[in-house]
Amino acid sequence: MTEYICSNCDYIGESKIKKPGSRAMEIFLWAVFFIPGPFYTIWRMINKKHTCPHCGEDIMIPANSMLGQRRLKKMNDETSGETDSPLTQEWEKDIAKYQVEQAKEEKRDILKEVLQPIMGEKKNKVDKDKW
Repeated sequence: MTEYICSNCDYIGESKIKKPGSRAMEIFLWAVFFIPGPFYTIWRMINKKHTCPHCGEDIMIPANSMLGQRRLKKMNDETSGETDSPLTQEWEKDIAKYQVEQAKEEKRDILKEVLQPIMGEKKNKVDKDKW
């Protein structure tokens, strides 16, 4: 089966075929009025449309047509440019900033561990001198 591309939601895959009118009317015309039955059937077959199974729109383009190939190329160009988007760059900046802050906190913790015993001795000496 031919693949189709939806112009509305960019779905790629098989389409649903939707015919105008109703099947019950077609059967009724064939059974009761034999003459208009074939005309109604032909009208339904000629006016059938390929609809998108996701959004229900009847704007499906065959993927192997020129327009379909252009649409696929445009979709690929849009998705390949996502890595360079401003949002991605902002995320990278935020991650780098977070990593720098984490490194600073680790350095503070190390300094506290090293300096606390030294500072504790000085405080004790000062406290003893006050008394």
